[in-house]
Amino acid sequence: MAKNKMKEKVINFKSKTDLENSVNEAEARFHEQICDVAETLVGDNTRILSLAGPSCSGKTTASHLLCRELERMGKHAEAFSIDDFYRDHINEEPNPDYESIGAIDTEYLRECTDRLLGGKNAMMPVYDFIAGSRTSYREIRPGADDIFIFEGIQALYPQIVELFGGENTKKAFICVNDDAEINGVFFDRNELRLLRRLLRDFLFRGSDADFTLGLWKNVRKNEDENIFPYWDGCDFKISSYLEYETPIIGKALIPVLAEVANESANYQIAAHLVNKLSSLASVFADPNAVPDSSILREFIGKRSDGDVV
Repeated sequence: MAKNKMKEKVINFKSKTDLENSVNEAEARFHEQICDVAETLVGDNTRILSLAGPSCSGKTTASHLLCRELERMGKHAEAFSIDDFYRDHINEEPNPDYESIGAIDTEYLRECTDRLLGGKNAMMPVYDFIAGSRTSYREIRPGADDIFIFEGIQALYPQIVELFGGENTKKAFICVNDDAEINGVFFDRNELRLLRRLLRDFLFRGSDADFTLGLWKNVRKNEDENIFPYWDGCDFKISSYLEYETPIIGKALIPVLAEVANESANYQIAAHLVNKLSSLASVFADPNAVPDSSILREFIGKRSDGDVV
């Protein structure tokens, strides 16, 4: 990973109430970063924000929070996930590589981008990970001063940035920027994202823990080769870790990890994570403490879907 002034957060919760009391403070720190980015976009007359980051950094939620903040400032904004431009049925291919540029239908992405910037209506795809294909489209009718946010792990790949052009375009990078020691239990920054991904993939992408753990080595390799090198060239850098999140994720994730079979090549890492998360059991907290607008809801689900813990 590029050296980007990462450090270790030391977090101590004496009780569940102590953890729940930290929610507002953590959320306020994150929201302040979003406001700062939105103010700059409005002031610079930006048309496209390319928002990238490694897996499970909170890109989707951050893009929608930015849209909301921009609307509050009088600018209409639309957020799009580059994931929606995955090629149909890539999930049926041997060893599908979702992180590569080859997974993206770049020609259709180019067509949509050109139409938006040209003031023409564009049919933006909606990709369903369970079906493995686009299941619908939504028509976007752009205004002359609208801001378009494209988020995804590929958002800073040169082949994608080239589609957006350089004029009135900004680049942002969001990531879990710190390691964390929580009540004496150490988690490195990549483990913190892995915990998010394990739960998200299980809840929303039809993948069990064994499958996600099996992908993780290649995911990390791609991040170090194709995502983190673009950190330094970004106009904005957003830190997405919420100090209270790991105990909340942990309670939901332990039974998911426990399903990894003893004979699996991923059993040892699954058991290791279960052991670490179990050490935080005394401060496992009610997910109702998590605001619906939080990036954490991207991984645990919204209240309307039923809490997962």
